[in-house]
Amino acid sequence: MFVFVDETGNTGANLFDSAQPEFLTGALVTKTDFDVRRSRAVRSLCKRHGISSIHGSVIGVEAVENVAGPLLRILKEVDARFFISRVEKSYLLATKLFDTFFDSGENAAAPWTAYNLKPLRLLLCFKVACLIDEELARNFWTMLMTKSEDAARKMIPGICEVFYSASAVCPTQDHKSWFPRCSHGLRLTPKHWVSPWREGKPNKVICQI
Repeated sequence: MFVFVDETGNTGANLFDSAQPEFLTGALVTKTDFDVRRSRAVRSLCKRHGISSIHGSVIGVEAVENVAGPLLRILKEVDARFFISRVEKSYLLATKLFDTFFDSGENAAAPWTAYNLKPLRLLLCFKVACLIDEELARNFWTMLMTKSEDAARKMIPGICEVFYSASAVCPTQDHKSWFPRCSHGLRLTPKHWVSPWREGKPNKVICQI
């Protein structure tokens, strides 16, 4: 099995690039080495159309359409398969906020059931995503990315208070009985939440997002 992977939309720690709101990964999967078996055919195709390589952002839409048919035949000859993954960066941020404040293993003030029961965790995470506006998102991400523990801790109370207030207007009706109890931990969070700076160092997972 051979897999050729490419990606687009990598903006590093900047999740707010309006021109690239998504991160996409595409993989060409073949049973044999595509380069060995079909590289000559691909080079011949490129030469015939006056291009050096088949790269959409370089050659443009018209050239892509011109080579699409012949390229498809080449791919069918090797029984190629494709895998595509899509990450919407706004929801990456939302799930990170949810993990940070609602994981009872990280925030002792959060109720255990809110995070450790999968059906409830998924439902609550969706509700959290609905409540995050751009200002809250930017403040949270700035806090998460800062290398200074003291600076980050000073930002936590304001972020938690804004989010707790927003929980009162969650757009679904069924939250009224249990969502306030889950989000109540946000008011206690500042003195409990410590995970990103364990041993005085930023969490490696957080820094690598």
